[in-house]
Amino acid sequence: MIKVLEKSHKIMLYLSAAREPQSLHDIAGSIKESDSTTANIIRTMKSLGYVKNGNGTKLYSIGPAVHYLARHSNPGQILADTAGPLLEKLSQTINETCHIVVDYLNRRTMIMQIKSGADVQIIDNQDALDHLYKTCTGILLLAAKNDSAVEQYYAVHGDPGTGSLLDSAPTLAALMAKLQIIRKNRHFINAGNSKSRNHDSAAALGFSIFHHDHCIGALGVKMPAYRYTGTNKSLVNQQCKNTVMAITDILNKNHKEYFL
Repeated sequence: MIKVLEKSHKIMLYLSAAREPQSLHDIAGSIKESDSTTANIIRTMKSLGYVKNGNGTKLYSIGPAVHYLARHSNPGQILADTAGPLLEKLSQTINETCHIVVDYLNRRTMIMQIKSGADVQIIDNQDALDHLYKTCTGILLLAAKNDSAVEQYYAVHGDPGTGSLLDSAPTLAALMAKLQIIRKNRHFINAGNSKSRNHDSAAALGFSIFHHDHCIGALGVKMPAYRYTGTNKSLVNQQCKNTVMAITDILNKNHKEYFL
């Protein structure tokens, strides 16, 4: 890999995750380079529009070129266009907020969300949930990767940890075994504590979306656990399964190839 491109890529990831503009010194620390070397990279990136510093300050943020590229090359756009009406119908039927995510650069990326009118809802900071271990939909995206990609992910992120959605996987083989079952089931559900009426007790559901035999995304629902019981639980599960099957059928019929 060409090092300067790798450094530029890391700078954009760092700035995109930052809540506010960052100093040159902080950016240099994020890529483990000197301030002078980073300044040269930033200078070129700024001239191309990938970073900017407003009002003559020495603080940098993502530039307009990145937003232009995002508007003209939206990862998962075909999926979003196909799923939109079906996701809206699902949300109305089960009266829950629903979303669809894709794997983009090893990050869980939400491409659409339909909010329900339910009085009690679970509200998450989606920017904090891009790690694949953290959500049911993220775990489905991880399970869809080939063995080599999972091994690389594990090398970087390690054991999901005791008490996590996947629970502890102290070895790569243990993680592979868990993911194999999830891949076969095509869904991953954490039912939460249905006896609690606290807002922080949530049921989280994820269902894989396929194009032919390749998982290209996941449908997610997060709802108060006390609503995920009895006949409503059966309704939610069946309607989610019906929705992902309908999305898959349309994609398979209308798109011979699918590029994310």
